[in-house]
Amino acid sequence: MDMPSPNLPRPTSRRSYEIALICALPFEAAACDALFDCRWPTFDRAKGDSNAYSIGSIGQHNVVLAYMPSMGKASAAGVARGCRSTFPNIKLAVVVGVCGVSPFTPELDSQREEILLGDVIISEGIVQHDLGQQLPATFVRKDRPLESLERPSNEIRAILAKLKAQRKAFSLETAFNLSLLQVQLEHSAQYPGMAKDRLFSATYRHIGDKQSCDEARCSGELVPRSRLKNDGSNLQPAIHFGLVASGDTVMKSGEHRDAIVAREKVIAFEMEGAGVWGTFPCILIKGACDYADSHKSKQWQAYAAATAAACTKAFLTHWESSFSREISLDEISVLLDRAKNQSASARWRLANSDEKLKASDDINKSTQPVIYQLNQALDTNFAGAKSVIASNKDIALELQCEEEAAHETVDKLMMALYAVQKQEEQDDLSKMRSQRDRLQDECNKLQQTAEELKAKHEATEAEVEALEAKVEEAERLRRENENESKGAFATVLSWIVWIARCGSYYRN
Repeated sequence: MDMPSPNLPRPTSRRSYEIALICALPFEAAACDALFDCRWPTFDRAKGDSNAYSIGSIGQHNVVLAYMPSMGKASAAGVARGCRSTFPNIKLAVVVGVCGVSPFTPELDSQREEILLGDVIISEGIVQHDLGQQLPATFVRKDRPLESLERPSNEIRAILAKLKAQRKAFSLETAFNLSLLQVQLEHSAQYPGMAKDRLFSATYRHIGDKQSCDEARCSGELVPRSRLKNDGSNLQPAIHFGLVASGDTVMKSGEHRDAIVAREKVIAFEMEGAGVWGTFPCILIKGACDYADSHKSKQWQAYAAATAAACTKAFLTHWESSFSREISLDEISVLLDRAKNQSASARWRLANSDEKLKASDDINKSTQPVIYQLNQALDTNFAGAKSVIASNKDIALELQCEEEAAHETVDKLMMALYAVQKQEEQDDLSKMRSQRDRLQDECNKLQQTAEELKAKHEATEAEVEALEAKVEEAERLRRENENESKGAFATVLSWIVWIARCGSYYRN
């Protein structure tokens, strides 16, 4: 995983931004804003762009966060167009936020996956489920080539194939990012708990209007899910790849949800992706906040937005861009030569502009001699001035292009410097980790030795206690024997005295 550095330089041009995050709701944007490793002042917007932005870096990527004024495809399309005009080099737009989901993927039973609230959906394509004709008996979606959305670019499909192959590691990265986000966002992004993840039958409708299921006392039979039985109290979000249904209709019907899932093979429902899809190469990363049925609730939204943001950061660590890749020393040398050539070209154009301005001054002087030649000279001067103005405009435009190209070159050089610094930091970090591991091994050995000594000490104490017990027992037996010996001696002595008396008696 990338280790962000506080020394990442601020780009000098709007052309240095290649990634846009687009969010429809404030809590979605708040989760994405917490992803930034660095934040910078925004640039002036292009003419006609009314969007609001935050800019900064995530890992090695320069990223712009665009805030949508409202939900829906039309709003998303307007934001995308404005973002394109202000940041013309955007190569990837990620629509991040929450969505409604199908509780199960549409595969066959043997390959079917459960989708729980808080899981993350990554789009492999978009279906405009509400674009078509409503006939008396059925709805017919428009799916002809000119009316449907294109499939993702080769670059996006390739990275999705990679992430699907590495899903376990990708899920761990997402879980790690989520734990950091939960610290930053405090209580707003905590897991609501398995008891709150309730799935009712598609035919069981919510009783109340704006009440929660608890308030409305929904009592329908719950659909059992094995993941809720097998896992602990704090589930890690799973990641699912598949088609996403996008439209201007909020899906709040389990029966219609299941019908669209069966027909279109989608796994989620949202409202912004189709609007961005035609402007940028686009991917949707959404957190599941409800089951797209009548029991829709807001209590999972903050957590779902956090899981989507955490997955987005993990996704960006795998995304390669021209500004974020490692740059070799040979490439740095090429960039420096390019910068020198651009500087020389700009100086030449400025010198050429000065020469043309001098020619314009000569034309002005040529109009002074004779009065009867004044009109002709004025016409010549005017034509010459127009030519000089047009030429200077072309030079100014070329200089502007050269300036923007120079800014891009400077940004790439700064990113190259950052890459070198980051590599040095990683090398130092590797050394520190090696030292830490060695010290940890020594500590473990000392701990093991201490435990062995403790065991020997306890064994010795046990032996001493046993010996002391034996000594005490021997002493007790000695005292008993001594007492018995004294008793026996007294008895013998008494018998001797008695015998002596008896003998004396008989002699007398």
